[in-house]
Amino acid sequence: CIGGSNARVPCSAGQYSDQPGQSDPSACLDCDPGSYSVGAAEYCDSCPGGYACPVSGTINPLLCGGGQYALNGSSECRQCPKGSMCPTVYDEPIPCDLGYYSSGEGQTSCFQCEEGYQCPDRNSSAPCPPGYKSRAGDGVCTSCAQGYYSGEAASACLPCPEGKSCLDPSQTPTSCADGYVAPLGSDNCTRCAYNEVSDTVQSSCIPCPAGKACTDPTTEPTECNDGEYALYGEAVCSSCPAGKRCPTTSTIEDCPSGTYSFGGQSSCINCPGGYSCTNSSATQCDPAQYSPKEVSLRIVKYIEPRMSFEYRYCGRVDKGGGI
Repeated sequence: CIGGSNARVPCSAGQYSDQPGQSDPSACLDCDPGSYSVGAAEYCDSCPGGYACPVSGTINPLLCGGGQYALNGSSECRQCPKGSMCPTVYDEPIPCDLGYYSSGEGQTSCFQCEEGYQCPDRNSSAPCPPGYKSRAGDGVCTSCAQGYYSGEAASACLPCPEGKSCLDPSQTPTSCADGYVAPLGSDNCTRCAYNEVSDTVQSSCIPCPAGKACTDPTTEPTECNDGEYALYGEAVCSSCPAGKRCPTTSTIEDCPSGTYSFGGQSSCINCPGGYSCTNSSATQCDPAQYSPKEVSLRIVKYIEPRMSFEYRYCGRVDKGGGI
């Protein structure tokens, strides 16, 4: 005993003695790292969760800081690893859920994966490549559907524009060639029929315009010639028929009464005097006949042809001098 005393000497804080009844201070041993004592202890207590007992003879465990953790019996506070979160210092790290991530150590919470980004390993985020998309919290990128496309880091795929081809959703849409069309959201261009042309934005095929011939949708329609016509959608220039007139290459009309045409004409011809006319022919009157409208009311003593510009048919002159 110290100083000849037989009194027991308690161990100091941070120490313990597993030999009861000893009075020699050398019988007190320091607590190992990861444990501690408050004095007069027969054994050391494990460092509690959330605390660290870093050295031998620890008296007061050290509380871990935010983003750290320590389990029972720890000699140090550890940083929460990437891909996990440590909302408390007492428990093991919690892995981030799918669609969330933590890119650095010491995080108390996980971050939602941003729209247009992917977080497959949950410890980082990376932009979706062209042709893919993701919404916030998805965590993975999904490919664009047929007829859609996207650039890098896209939150949504866009429908292929009118008049464009999107065979590869990761590429910029390509304009359709002349004579080809693609409606909104189409992945490919299709060729118009021979008697069609594409509209101005190349979204649909339309019938050949009136007054034009269409034989190849990849070339410009051809204007009909004077005396020809083509109605809307016909696509072929036809000669204006006999008895008709085609004042424009897109219209066809009957010749009015008293006029005629032999075909291939833009206007009808007035029936001349001394002729009998249908709308498609003009026949000269016989010398013993006349066209009555313009015959004068005077008496004639011989056969004489007369003209008419209104009725256009042949009549007979009376030899006795009457009409």
